[in-house]
Amino acid sequence: WWKFVPIGGSLCRFLRLSVIVCAVGAVLLLAWTVLSALTLALRLRTAAQTEPGVYEAPGLETPFVLGLVRPRIYLPEGLCGQERVCILAHERAHIRRGHPLAKAAAWGIACLHWMNPLVWLAYWLLGRDLEMACDEQAMADLGGGQKKVYAATLLNQAAGRRAGVPLAFGEGNVKGRIHR
Repeated sequence: WWKFVPIGGSLCRFLRLSVIVCAVGAVLLLAWTVLSALTLALRLRTAAQTEPGVYEAPGLETPFVLGLVRPRIYLPEGLCGQERVCILAHERAHIRRGHPLAKAAAWGIACLHWMNPLVWLAYWLLGRDLEMACDEQAMADLGGGQKKVYAATLLNQAAGRRAGVPLAFGEGNVKGRIHR
């Protein structure tokens, strides 16, 4: 369409430079994503399967779901009792609802449109909504009598921990999630 729009040489150079900057930014963000995934995969090599689809790994700070085709739940070592039950209910809700695939697609869109702040806002809101939906599903699966245990589990997992993965249990608006 540039043939039909009367633009001068400096505007044309500006448009070309803008396209190049956007493309380089997207490639760098996607490269960082691949490098982060490989680093995480190396950390998870020592994970031991405790039950079908559930793995415990040393050194993890928070539980999370990882994988698109066959998602797996990764837990820190030493989780037991009601805390483990609450976390597994939440993470299994992510898998049943197809959240790993939805979150990966949203991340891909965010990488391609990295310069648009509305895309990043939408990505953040999507993550918040996915977590709240799984909280509600987990509470329904566990029964209403587990609200205090579930809230305490959220607090324990969110206390100063960052997972660096797309679907981590203690990530996001913990205060709002507990209130809800």
